[in-house]
Amino acid sequence: METLYKAGIFILLCFGVGSLPFGYWIPKLFRGVDIRNFGSRNIGSTNVFRVMGWKGGVAVLLFDLTKGFLPTLVARSLWGLHLSLLAGLASIGGHIFTPFLGFKGGKGVATGFGSFLAIAPFAVSLSFGVWLLLFFLFRYVSFASLMASLFLPLFLLVGKGLHLGEYSHEVFILSLVVMGTIFLRHRSNIQKLLRGEENKFNLNPPQAAQNAK
Repeated sequence: METLYKAGIFILLCFGVGSLPFGYWIPKLFRGVDIRNFGSRNIGSTNVFRVMGWKGGVAVLLFDLTKGFLPTLVARSLWGLHLSLLAGLASIGGHIFTPFLGFKGGKGVATGFGSFLAIAPFAVSLSFGVWLLLFFLFRYVSFASLMASLFLPLFLLVGKGLHLGEYSHEVFILSLVVMGTIFLRHRSNIQKLLRGEENKFNLNPPQAAQNAK
């Protein structure tokens, strides 16, 4: 009973860690701007890049990855696979529904892949390869993220065939949940992609955005 109590408290802490809105705090702290008033108005690393450049974007990306990776890794080391899956799900949920911003957070890509990195590094590495390939070919972050999430369950099956020990029914189901969540959170991006209106990623953000005060 005590173990379940501690595990339950830890899951709540995972939600709290996941809810830390670094994508909002970093632009606010270092540039004095509300990221929600610029670009896509999202607190993800891509939009932070538009406002702060690569340093801010990379910082947010690493923080968002870490707040998915660390709780999941700790849960797995302390309580095993099943609790680590719940920890990862809680971190992702915290990121998407952060109470710090009225339960309106990010889209869950970086935090979701950070969580899976602690569970299935082989599958995540291949998914990241898909992301890189599609990003450099087409320069659409949203499209690359959607396809990377779509391929994640497939790469879990590849790992199963190679007997890497990453696959389980629970992990596979969670990968489908994460994929579905990412697709739902990217509904507007999907519509823009279909209409040919999605913005390509610009490695040199507009000067007006970089100088935002």
